[in-house]
Amino acid sequence: MKKTIFLVLIIMVLGCISIANVFASSGLTLQETIDMMSQPVQIVDGMYDNYTDSVYGNENANYGNTIAIGFTRCAFLSYNYPYESRLDYIWDSTNESVATVTEYGTITALSVGTTTIRVIDKYKMGYLATLDISVYQATFTDEITVQLSTDLNLDPSHNGTEVIYGLGESAGNYIHVGYSRSICIVGPAPSISRQDYIWTIDNPIAFVSIYGMVYAHTPGEATITGVNKYNSSYVGRILIRVLG
Repeated sequence: MKKTIFLVLIIMVLGCISIANVFASSGLTLQETIDMMSQPVQIVDGMYDNYTDSVYGNENANYGNTIAIGFTRCAFLSYNYPYESRLDYIWDSTNESVATVTEYGTITALSVGTTTIRVIDKYKMGYLATLDISVYQATFTDEITVQLSTDLNLDPSHNGTEVIYGLGESAGNYIHVGYSRSICIVGPAPSISRQDYIWTIDNPIAFVSIYGMVYAHTPGEATITGVNKYNSSYVGRILIRVLG
């Protein structure tokens, strides 16, 4: 019996030492690490984050932990945090198939299930806080319009050749044959990543890639539609004119 207790104690000590080693590079002692991991810090939707669509578009209240598929919540540290900027922390989701989180603390729901959002102090590498998120399937079916434009809010090197070579300006809806434009999401949407949408065109005068790049090859007009992969209620449309 004594041997068993002794072995258990050794395992516990070794476990604590391994935790301490993880944060050794920051100079934290074991007790400081434990204190850092148990700080009473919360991650919540802020009152100033009403623009996040889980609050604004999905009729969820602030400070909640439920998100409909395709919607987002914007998390931040509510009190006792050492830094004000969310960029001073590392954001992590334990189940990225359910929800992801950006470096700015924006949580996007992808599939039904649960995940834990963790936030880590970049400079001391201690877990400051966690937030359990539950993702569910929304029951509403109303279409939500996503505003689309072209060649806006992009690194200039990512613009279409219509703009790069000076044939047209940003936000234009025309393309010369043999040139391209890059679609961008500028309105309310759960994601501004073009890869999070399924792109189609109603007239094969141009080709639209999975990245939202439009390549023109025949004069005419066409409507390009983008449907969010994770919440088909979000739909964007833009009319494109191809010039000879």
